[in-house]
Amino acid sequence: MNDLEELVREELRARVAAAEAQQPAESAVELLRGVEQRIRVTRLRRRWTGAALSAVAVAAAIALPLTLLAPGPPLIPDGGGRQGPVPLSDPSLTPPGWVPVAYGDAQVSVPADWHVSTRPVCGRVGLGYVVLGTASTSLVVRNPRCRQAANRAAILQEPGIAGHPGRSASVINGIRVWRVAPVPVSGYVSYAVPALHVLVTARGPLARRLLGTLTRSPLSVVLEPGQEAAVPDGWLWRDFGGIRFAAPAGWRQEHLVVGPGCPVAVPRAGVTLVKTTTAIPISCSSGSTTAASALTAQPGVVVATGPFTQGQVPSGSHCGRLHELRACYSRPIYIGGMLDLYVYVPGWRRPTVVEIGLAGNGVVARTIFDSIRPG
Repeated sequence: MNDLEELVREELRARVAAAEAQQPAESAVELLRGVEQRIRVTRLRRRWTGAALSAVAVAAAIALPLTLLAPGPPLIPDGGGRQGPVPLSDPSLTPPGWVPVAYGDAQVSVPADWHVSTRPVCGRVGLGYVVLGTASTSLVVRNPRCRQAANRAAILQEPGIAGHPGRSASVINGIRVWRVAPVPVSGYVSYAVPALHVLVTARGPLARRLLGTLTRSPLSVVLEPGQEAAVPDGWLWRDFGGIRFAAPAGWRQEHLVVGPGCPVAVPRAGVTLVKTTTAIPISCSSGSTTAASALTAQPGVVVATGPFTQGQVPSGSHCGRLHELRACYSRPIYIGGMLDLYVYVPGWRRPTVVEIGLAGNGVVARTIFDSIRPG
């Protein structure tokens, strides 16, 4: 099992544990059945070099049957008089030769050849590595033969993390942070970031430079409560799969019919409209887990329809209304390159699957998301 698979498995185990505490055992069993599907899907996603057609494959594991969707709250709650602009991600903080790594609501930048993992890495790993995990993820290495890189970092999600009243807050790129005791390994510099629900930590010669790249992730921009993003003049509206959405006029549009075989990667800054003839096989593999791998977010959008195999949406997925449509989204588990959205069009038996690239400052992705409405 590689690091990417382990990250997916840990996420799903947490969801199963929550389901077991609240639902009958049968529900947990159903969730467990989706674990291997999710891992196989994620192997495929690593292959694609751009905003790939992963939504089609992912839909097999996490699409929600229409009968389970009741009217719910808006996917992005109204701001209730909220004033001021939505805070954005800041891509200008990424130094030349570095790439952004987003996890949940937070993003930092690291050298492009760093590895991304779910635990400390032994052996030659370029300049360093970054661990993506939760508050329970250990950064302690107990193997005395483990030779680690001098530079290491981690983004650890902690939904209930709070500030420290007894300590003075600092500000990194407009985000309030609190210096906290380092993880149980000497040399780390650690900050609690309540606004982004994470703890970020780093050590080595590049630690402070890396922490100085902290910003919001494009995902947090898309899902931030507030006023709906206005579609700019000059964007093109497209109708496909029972929905209507807008995208930049300069993006290249492509129509595909996809059958068995590995999916075709979507060009950067493109709109791909897909009809599938069957469920996409989960047979492609890659192996790259560097920060600059094919998982790096690209601007683009994929809309797909076809005979997907429907299953149960993972526990914790958010369902609600999106311009009179019923929809669910699944938060990206790894790096955060794509937002998977499952839109249920009245009268359609299967969902229309939308994937939006989470790149740049998040404005384009949020605008595409907010533009989706009945076709």
